[in-house]
Amino acid sequence: MYNLIDQISARCYEAANKRGKNTSPRGCISSMGGELNEYWDAIDANKLSRTEDVAAAEKATENDEFIKVYEASLHNTATDELADILITAATWIETAKRETFNFQTERSLNVLLARGAVVFAGNRINNQDDVDLLFRVVYLKMKYNELRQK
Repeated sequence: MYNLIDQISARCYEAANKRGKNTSPRGCISSMGGELNEYWDAIDANKLSRTEDVAAAEKATENDEFIKVYEASLHNTATDELADILITAATWIETAKRETFNFQTERSLNVLLARGAVVFAGNRINNQDDVDLLFRVVYLKMKYNELRQK
């Protein structure tokens, strides 16, 4: 899971800034709280992502088609919100890297706090199929975030 975060952090940070999101540590904490609430709302409503919907979004070749498919079938599902939690953690860690002189992962309070979100996401995964689905949705959500305006 941490390898995923390392791979996506810069891209998540850039997309969040492009959309005008507050990527400061306080902004990331605030966003994380919202994403956590949205995750539990999706769980309570039993809004789950289906493998077929993920495959359909992956197959969409045009940006407008992709956005339409993503919004119709994946947006605001539990997996989408768990992806948001990981994307927010990745953004937060990237903020720590960029804002800290002589950055050292193991000494960063922001990294420590953001990793709690990664642990939370890991605890929501039950098997390899869940891991695979979550990773696929993370990359789709990143694309969605890069394409949309807000």
